[in-house]
Amino acid sequence: MRQLPLDQFIHKWIQAEYVKAFYSYQCKKGLLYNLVVDELVDLRDVFHNAKSIELEKKVKNQVIILKCNPIDYEDYVQQLINNLTNMLYATPTEFTTKYISVFEKLVPRDKVNLPMSIDGGSKESLSDRLVRIMRYDIVRKKIAPRFYRERGVKTCVYCNANYAITDAYYSAYYDMDHWKPKALYPYLCVSFFNMQPSCPSCNRRKSDSDDTFFCLWNDQSGADLDVLDFELSYFSYVMYLVFGVNDFLNVSLVPSHPQDGNNVKLRNVAEQKFHIESRYKEHSDVTEEIVWKSWIYSPSFLQSLKNAFSHDVFSYIDVGRFILGNYIDPDDIHKRPLSRMTQDVAKQLGII
Repeated sequence: MRQLPLDQFIHKWIQAEYVKAFYSYQCKKGLLYNLVVDELVDLRDVFHNAKSIELEKKVKNQVIILKCNPIDYEDYVQQLINNLTNMLYATPTEFTTKYISVFEKLVPRDKVNLPMSIDGGSKESLSDRLVRIMRYDIVRKKIAPRFYRERGVKTCVYCNANYAITDAYYSAYYDMDHWKPKALYPYLCVSFFNMQPSCPSCNRRKSDSDDTFFCLWNDQSGADLDVLDFELSYFSYVMYLVFGVNDFLNVSLVPSHPQDGNNVKLRNVAEQKFHIESRYKEHSDVTEEIVWKSWIYSPSFLQSLKNAFSHDVFSYIDVGRFILGNYIDPDDIHKRPLSRMTQDVAKQLGII
């Protein structure tokens, strides 16, 4: 998989346009930003006036009641109020260096999603309260998708095998996952760079896991954006040559930099959580077609195809896209399913 560069231009764009959209979106009851801030202030005041906060934690077959200090929860919400605007466009690096440690000192992540009773009231968890108050559902369906469409991100960032589209109430919309799960980090639930387009399958499998997952955005200057590659097994290729059955073709998910421990960990988590390789096994017919093209498209034939295109109308990228039947520019892999696998195998077989 390949990350997108979070450069100064992208950051300023999100800072200006996404924040503007969040401030100005008109809900039934008023402007989104005003509603969010007003309800956060109300929640802060509830904690300020609370006499007791109790959490329910299940340990084996028992329920343990944890008594907590309301002041910590009041400060937690106040931190969110103070930093809400900045966190809307915070970078992944800022999540870990600037915000998470501050909130963790007040209410640890292992407590924010436990059933919480304030003075004996309802048992809604802190994370559920905050995600609801911050109108994440509106942001997911109405605000964030526009920015991902403009960046050409249409596929699941975790598997690249499916479009990041789901539907509900007879309407299709982008399915969003959180790189830092909202059940544990609710204050990041509407942070733009924490929301990642995903297919319903990967979103469901990832759930609230806090493992180290692929992050779409890389905010490190000059970083290598390639993280995970697909590789056609030589043995499976030979078996296909012998028997001609595409089920023998086997594509593996491998770290782009095997010497990088973080890349290796990302690969292992991706396979354990999303079962990438077994899912791509179901696309062996696509792999087979790439193999066919490697046999048929000799250098002279490829050149004749390129010559057949008018250079005034089509670019080199367009010609390659026609030949391969998918996008050939690494920066375009998020535009169509299977683009990464198609590109990697095509490079391995010498087509591009």
